[in-house]
Amino acid sequence: MEFLPSLFSVVSLDLLLFFLIIILFFSLLWQAVEWLKKVYGSEPIPDFQVNERTVDFLYNLAECSEARESDAALQIENMKQEAAEYEAKEELTLFTSFFCAINDMTSELYATESKNRETEWELTSMKEKLTAAMSLEQQLKEDLKNTEEYLEAEKLKARLRSQKIEFLKNKSKDLVIRIKAAEEQLAASGLDPLLTHESLVNLSEEVAKLQEETVYWKKQLVAYLDLPLSIPLAKVKVEEAKRELNAVEEELSKEIEKLTLEMQPPRK
Repeated sequence: MEFLPSLFSVVSLDLLLFFLIIILFFSLLWQAVEWLKKVYGSEPIPDFQVNERTVDFLYNLAECSEARESDAALQIENMKQEAAEYEAKEELTLFTSFFCAINDMTSELYATESKNRETEWELTSMKEKLTAAMSLEQQLKEDLKNTEEYLEAEKLKARLRSQKIEFLKNKSKDLVIRIKAAEEQLAASGLDPLLTHESLVNLSEEVAKLQEETVYWKKQLVAYLDLPLSIPLAKVKVEEAKRELNAVEEELSKEIEKLTLEMQPPRK
């Protein structure tokens, strides 16, 4: 039990150190926010990510800005003091010396104003860079979010395509097995191999071709029938067309009859 006081002491020190760090962090954050309010004035402060790096950066920036402003104010105060000293001595100095002093002060004042303008320009530039960096960070977050959503959608599409391909492969294998089983069953039942799907399709194509030829010769026959009957050559062509048409119709009838006989089931 002797180690408990030392343990509580260590825990208390760690807890105290933690609270000191928290207090220091919020103190730096408050000073950074106050400086941003001073910089932006009536304009709204841009959103920024509150973390150790951002707060340290803003705090250091605020310290640099305040240091420069303090230096500028000190220089102005020194110049005012020097001006007061010059005014106190003007009664004792010559008129020409007074003008020389005024010229010197004017030069120093111009230099100070120039330095102040340079400082203001640097602050404005840093403010613009800070705003641009915050905007870029926000844009990068949005781009990262959109990219993650796109990749997730593509993964889902790829998974669905893979499942569909697997389903089609299994379906194709099943159809091949079923077709093979059906062919074996038809062969076992004594069905003529000519009655397969391929042979029936070929016969159907031949019948369709013969029907097209029949329609063609019927059109030719109608054209020849319109010729004058007094022309012997026209009569000869009509007779030839009739014979060719009859031959085609006879061949078509034979093919249809053959197809009908082949489609009849075999007698047991």
